[in-house]
Amino acid sequence: MNKYYYFAYGSNLNHSQMKERCPNAEKLGKAILRGYKFIINTRGVATIVESEDSIVEGGLYKVSADCLASLDYYEGVKYKTYYRKNIEVEFNGEKINAVTYIATDKEEGLTPRKNYIEKIIIGAKEFRLSDEYIKNNFERYLK
Repeated sequence: MNKYYYFAYGSNLNHSQMKERCPNAEKLGKAILRGYKFIINTRGVATIVESEDSIVEGGLYKVSADCLASLDYYEGVKYKTYYRKNIEVEFNGEKINAVTYIATDKEEGLTPRKNYIEKIIIGAKEFRLSDEYIKNNFERYLK
């Protein structure tokens, strides 16, 4: 069975959500994606956009091909809401080839729903993302 690495940066950081979407996903730990930044787009959902001097903190999972197919469904790949992209992340001092999902809507915009951002914050804490990153990227929407 082929295994893949999946980099989550939004609501899929939340382990209970991932267990529903991908029951066999193995949570590995915090990873860093360089050259991108986190935004909430005009649809009010998380995505990442290229930004030379920025980083995205996220969570790394080991997943199966079936899990990726499930994520394709939940992320709306068929409807071009998100697309799957191959990326390179840093995990435990190593560079790892992984996949992530990026929204086709890359314009910063709406304030997200409170329960959506709270779900992301729970996941961010589960992956032990830095307090500063959580404050600057997620908690600012709760004010």
